[in-house]
Amino acid sequence: MSLRWATRAGPLRPLRLGVAFSRPTSVIAVQNQLRRVCLATKPRLAIPQAGSLSAPTSQRSRSFTTATATDGETPKAKRGPKPGSGKKPKKAKAKKPKKRLTEKQKAAKETRDRRAQIKELKAIALVPPKKLTASAWPLAVKEQFQGVKSEPGTTVEKFSEAIARVKGLSQDEYKKVEAQAEKNRATNKANYKAWVKSYTPNQIKDANGARRFLSRLLKKRVPPIEDDRLVKRPKTAYFIFMLERKGGSDLKHKGGPELTRIIGEEWGKLTEYEKEAYQKKQAEDRARYEREHLEVYGEPAPSLRSKEDVDSDE
Repeated sequence: MSLRWATRAGPLRPLRLGVAFSRPTSVIAVQNQLRRVCLATKPRLAIPQAGSLSAPTSQRSRSFTTATATDGETPKAKRGPKPGSGKKPKKAKAKKPKKRLTEKQKAAKETRDRRAQIKELKAIALVPPKKLTASAWPLAVKEQFQGVKSEPGTTVEKFSEAIARVKGLSQDEYKKVEAQAEKNRATNKANYKAWVKSYTPNQIKDANGARRFLSRLLKKRVPPIEDDRLVKRPKTAYFIFMLERKGGSDLKHKGGPELTRIIGEEWGKLTEYEKEAYQKKQAEDRARYEREHLEVYGEPAPSLRSKEDVDSDE
């Protein structure tokens, strides 16, 4: 293959040898291009050779690769959180069905509730101060028991000895015991009055309400607190009539169920005109109650809801 053909129509046409030969600085570049063409036309000679051909080529390839990587580098996209990596919402736990109590458990629960209720009522009912022994005989036995308490023997034996000593007291010695008992009664009365006055009328009223409730729960009498500041409940017409008849001379020696029966029969025999006098007294007492209730407790009087509240102290 002639050089002229190679330059006109052959593989050397795109090399523009005229331009290349006119510039001495491009000789090396042209040689490199010719060498690559020869390698392309003769595959058997396409073996990498050391020297001026490979060095510039490798340098240019490396520079091209570096420039391409540097210029065309794109920022790496940040990875978002993986799906499902977040905490899953906790499922609401299904409420366990309440276990049904057995009869034994129900009874135990009722006992606990009753005890708690009694404890709460006792706190409202208030506890009065302890009383001194106010009777001569128990006081004398108590004093003599203190004298034999340190002696040998059982409690029963010591108690019997104390009673024997009381029986052996002289009249003057026993009178001293009676005088001390009288002083104790006066002290108890003063202490009780001071204790009552330490609370407001409203507190005493609430305490008496709790005491009435305790009487029903405990099935025993819990005495109300005596306070002259409390407002007396209004009386009914029948109750006013009963108080008048109880003071009558003909019923003076009657009592109990018989007295109640007789008074009830007499009330039933009264005419409407005769009952009007007692009904008028009932209205007057009701007006008195409402007036005093507002003055003492600072609130309007409640309506009478049950017969139990009638004729009883607050």
